[in-house]
Amino acid sequence: MIMDAERPAFDRAVLLLQNRSHSEMELIQKLRNKGFEMDDIQKAVELLKEYHYIDDEKFAAEYIRSKKVKDSKRKIMMALYQKGVASETAEHAYNATSEETDEGNEYLAIKNSIERYLRRKSVSNAEEKNKLMAHLYQKGFLIGDIQNAVNKLDL
Repeated sequence: MIMDAERPAFDRAVLLLQNRSHSEMELIQKLRNKGFEMDDIQKAVELLKEYHYIDDEKFAAEYIRSKKVKDSKRKIMMALYQKGVASETAEHAYNATSEETDEGNEYLAIKNSIERYLRRKSVSNAEEKNKLMAHLYQKGFLIGDIQNAVNKLDL
């Protein structure tokens, strides 16, 4: 049971979770920024975990599903790390979401990125093709995956 002193931190956390899922670290940081005491935050977080309102693995899986179609694995994993999700938790969630879909590889994300790029620019010569590949590399895709996708798409 939560005591009256911790109640405002718990209530604020629930309000934050109504908008979207958060990792445990994100939630702690947001509550600290609002001026709550660390003891109150920890008690609120423990209760939220007990109620299954926060779960880093579930958060990671939701985040991966929402980003997988347009971002590279490397970019997704870095974002999760910055949000405080442990690397092994993120890796497990990524592998689990890959098993859920037939298109659990980087090709689909690269293809979608190329399609968005081609809406703005054309690729009619080697220099423009190299710019496209550099753009994809900067988005976090591996050069081998980029080359395979570009070859499959006959660019």
